[in-house]
Amino acid sequence: MNESLFNAIFHRKSVRSFTDESLSNETLAQVIDYAQGVAPLYPDIKIDFAIENDLPIGLFAVKAPHYLCLYTEKGEGPEHLVNAGYVLQNVDLYLHTRGLGSCWLGVAKPKVRRIDYRKFLIMLAFGKPQGALGRSDLDEFKRKPLDQISSGDDPRLEAARLAPSATNAQNWFFEAVGDNINVYATKLTGAKKRLYGNLTIIDGGIALCHLMLASKHFDLPFNYQVLPVGAVPKKEGHEYLATI
Repeated sequence: MNESLFNAIFHRKSVRSFTDESLSNETLAQVIDYAQGVAPLYPDIKIDFAIENDLPIGLFAVKAPHYLCLYTEKGEGPEHLVNAGYVLQNVDLYLHTRGLGSCWLGVAKPKVRRIDYRKFLIMLAFGKPQGALGRSDLDEFKRKPLDQISSGDDPRLEAARLAPSATNAQNWFFEAVGDNINVYATKLTGAKKRLYGNLTIIDGGIALCHLMLASKHFDLPFNYQVLPVGAVPKKEGHEYLATI
């Protein structure tokens, strides 16, 4: 499965047009089972999932047959945000391997809160795509070149570069040093911070999912760690998230 997910990185795209066909209860149960089985970065932070069929409320909502909603405990810092991005991107790629389209909805919220004991955080719209499921060529990706979002050399960086992000802004930076990669998120200010809030931290988790799959593909270790202050160089305009 890891190799299938890795291959999906190079073809997956955000699908915003879906057919009206609902998926079977069996398929929906399989999606939930898969999501709950993803190994998180922070096992102590509990995550639950619920599937909604009604159009969510809020900005940038996309009409789809189904919405996979992630509910989470909160961490003391950004851990639950990184965790959510990492886990849900794994599900995003899994949906692609099943022939299903999906799209991150970072601002929309479900009409009904299904899980009262967790905080709703983010959702994926998903279903059968109206049109092409994915990209056939890397040239179809609208992404910044590696030299704008990274330093150093590591074969895993290309997979991170192709990760989806809020408004496709790629608010991250990857610093390859020896066998390690330091991951940073861009600090937003003003209107962008008010609108997108913690989405850049979630985006960092999405990129970490791609780095994990690339590590397995290239037979490299994926040792996730958050190093203490002073152990990693500060980067102006960015917040340090983790080192692998």
